[in-house]
Amino acid sequence: MLQKLGGADKHYDHRFIDSMIMHHQGAIDMARNALKNSQRAEIRQMAQKIINDQGKEIEQLKTWRKQWYGE
Repeated sequence: MLQKLGGADKHYDHRFIDSMIMHHQGAIDMARNALKNSQRAEIRQMAQKIINDQGKEIEQLKTWRKQWYGE
């Protein structure tokens, strides 16, 4: 994923936003799986926190992408 970002150029921020959305969505998907399958309350609590926190971050990134790039 880091290689996909490349170096600093005028498109870096756009690539960063798109990559972070995919990264956070992957974490949310794994956390949902942990909620269903983990036997440990600590893991389930952390999974729920990941879902909540990274969901908010995805929304912030999408807002910026729309404001800055019209998408």
